[in-house]
Amino acid sequence: MSVLITKILSRRLLKYPQNYGIISTISKAHVIFRGLCTSESGVNLSIYENQETRVSPLWLRHHCQCQNCVHPSTHQRVLIPGDLRNSSTVKSVTLDKKSVEENIKIVWNDDHVSTYKIKWLQDNIGDNYAGLNGSENNNVDSTTDISEVSVNFDDFLNNNNRGLQKFMGHIQKFGFALIVDAPPDTVSTKKAIERIAQPQVTMFGGLYEFQSDLKHADTAYTSDYVHLHTDCTYFTEPNGLQVFHCLEHIGEGGINSVADGFKIAQEFSREYPDQYEILKSIPVPWHYIDPGKYSFYNVAPILQHNPYTDKLQCLRYNPHDMAPLNTIPLVNVSEFYESIINFSDKLEKKAVWFKLHPGMILFTDNWRVLHGRSEFTGSRKMCGSYITRSDWLSKFKVMFGNVQDGSNACTYLNGTLTSYCKHNFSK
Repeated sequence: MSVLITKILSRRLLKYPQNYGIISTISKAHVIFRGLCTSESGVNLSIYENQETRVSPLWLRHHCQCQNCVHPSTHQRVLIPGDLRNSSTVKSVTLDKKSVEENIKIVWNDDHVSTYKIKWLQDNIGDNYAGLNGSENNNVDSTTDISEVSVNFDDFLNNNNRGLQKFMGHIQKFGFALIVDAPPDTVSTKKAIERIAQPQVTMFGGLYEFQSDLKHADTAYTSDYVHLHTDCTYFTEPNGLQVFHCLEHIGEGGINSVADGFKIAQEFSREYPDQYEILKSIPVPWHYIDPGKYSFYNVAPILQHNPYTDKLQCLRYNPHDMAPLNTIPLVNVSEFYESIINFSDKLEKKAVWFKLHPGMILFTDNWRVLHGRSEFTGSRKMCGSYITRSDWLSKFKVMFGNVQDGSNACTYLNGTLTSYCKHNFSK
């Protein structure tokens, strides 16, 4: 016995496991209701024409959105899995067509009533992971024009949020963004960082100044050439955003470079598909050693894919921080080196070079964009910081999407700007 509900509407094609999700999409909307009944083993919903999906009552009961099951202020679940054992038998199912949006109403064996918007069910039933991840945008865009990603400091801080939205959009779209015309001091750096989130505290500090004094065992604290790399490869989770603010440079050189690792990886996968798979699958050891102070170590592939979507999620690469490569089977050593040499060459050829002058603050997505700089002479003082990935994505969701579910942010991250975003980016 089943509930049969047919709803047809315009939506992108998604694929789901046969018994626990929506199978396909059809265009143009209407709703047909053709009777109801229930089954303890599942509720059959045909949200699309000629497509039935059996949805587990446990899933439906667990996902009740009423204020008794989801706290209205904290948006945290009140109902826990242990509560489901004696409350997940369906007594009745009805289709409510009186409201603005059609709802399905389920009455449970304990007389609890759950109401589900059909659109919400379509978005959440089954294998429908939205992939709210800034570095999983399929439409990778690159730029070599830094003016295209620049936002004025005062506009960035303005409470109307337009400058901040524009800035965050640049980071998501291109992987990096610049604040210009900032006062060249740490106070301004702190204001800029805290506009997004609190600084991530590491062994370098939260907000820190650095120059060529070897205060830490890192090439950033020298005047040497620094090759393209991502930071904190030796952390379990690398930092999300990297921040650089030039405070002063009296001398020559010190030209900064960035490269869109995702765009390059995309090209690399087409040119060298087998080598891409090697860099995706072979784990590489990374370390940071400051004797008597710190010893960090982590093992992870250079091209880390999301285990759920299999999309590239994080590029972890720092040729300066490679530990002894004792994780590579002997039979794979030659092909690994052939792959990483080709990848390294491609990275270096794709670098975008520009000079960070005092008052310019650079933010990069450290999971996507590599950075480096040329050697320099004289006195060069920088201010730096990190922001965790969770923090900057949270801010992105608040700027572009619904605070509760990030739905508009998901749309934007999948390559489509909402009309609201379009309005603000047109300013």
